[in-house]
Amino acid sequence: MESSDTPPDDLIPDLVVTLAITRDDFQAAAAPNAAPETLKKFTTNKALIEAVNNLFLETYESYTGRARMTGSGDAKRLVIHFQTAEAHDMCIGSTHPEFPDLAFHAHDPRQLRTNEDL
Repeated sequence: MESSDTPPDDLIPDLVVTLAITRDDFQAAAAPNAAPETLKKFTTNKALIEAVNNLFLETYESYTGRARMTGSGDAKRLVIHFQTAEAHDMCIGSTHPEFPDLAFHAHDPRQLRTNEDL
């Protein structure tokens, strides 16, 4: 009988990999073109994105710092991302003195895709 450090094939356990998928991307969006006071203060997309990122990184612990613009004209949206629903909900329910007329609302890109498919 030979001795070996490897167990026979029938004694090797099957490896099962389990992935847990958690949703940690809670999005909100605002319509900057509907916020003339904010646009007077921040005249470029880049300036507004940087200001939002700077303030929200200090204000909301789970803010990701990933603000971006989508669309153009009346369809332009400033989309922001949070890692927790609590911070997302606080942002939606808050006003920010730096952006007096910029209101954030819940944003779900999956819902937008569904509406476009109709």
